[in-house]
Amino acid sequence: MAFGPKKKMPHQVTVGILMDSIQTATYQEDFDAAIFPLRDLFRRDTILPDESTYYLGWVLYEQKRDRGSLRALLKYVELTGDSAAHFDHSIEMIYELSHRLYPTITHTCPVCRQLGPLDETIDCELCQGQGVTDKPCLTCRGHGELLCSHCQGNGVVVKSGQYLGQQYALCTHCQGDGAIDCPNCDEDHNHLGTCHKCAGTGQYPKQRVCTHGPYAE
Repeated sequence: MAFGPKKKMPHQVTVGILMDSIQTATYQEDFDAAIFPLRDLFRRDTILPDESTYYLGWVLYEQKRDRGSLRALLKYVELTGDSAAHFDHSIEMIYELSHRLYPTITHTCPVCRQLGPLDETIDCELCQGQGVTDKPCLTCRGHGELLCSHCQGNGVVVKSGQYLGQQYALCTHCQGDGAIDCPNCDEDHNHLGTCHKCAGTGQYPKQRVCTHGPYAE
């Protein structure tokens, strides 16, 4: 049994039908009926939706099979985190089960382990999660050209000879234009390069404080 992104597998259609049956039965509060497609689902040698652990935990919770329910719900929270659709309901059941099974133990939040801060990653706002920026070039300030440093923009260089005096020659660096194309931007004069805010990863870490849900003191 495995959890993760859905892939095309031989039993994928069957998994979808079973999940529909499980969802229908649980929302109709027919938990005895839901257990049969759940058993069939977990016998499948294929990747299962993360939500399957939530429905298993919910059904076992209603059937007072506390230990199995707690294991399934903790697995769901571990797989999906607090952004999951059924997170709040899962935490409520975990809280109740923890106190029902272990009434004398001080329980900790299953999300942050009572540490408080949660380490997350979010899309970089500067590059929109792409890892590269497409902003007006700061090197040429959007002009697309830079002053030629060899001839100082004159297009020619001056050479001093001992007998012939000053000689003028076409600048080979800019070919006499006095300017060179900016090496750091595209044809629209936008800078295409590694985003400096996220160092090209498209994301950056961010901490927030866990509220602990029903585990808050």
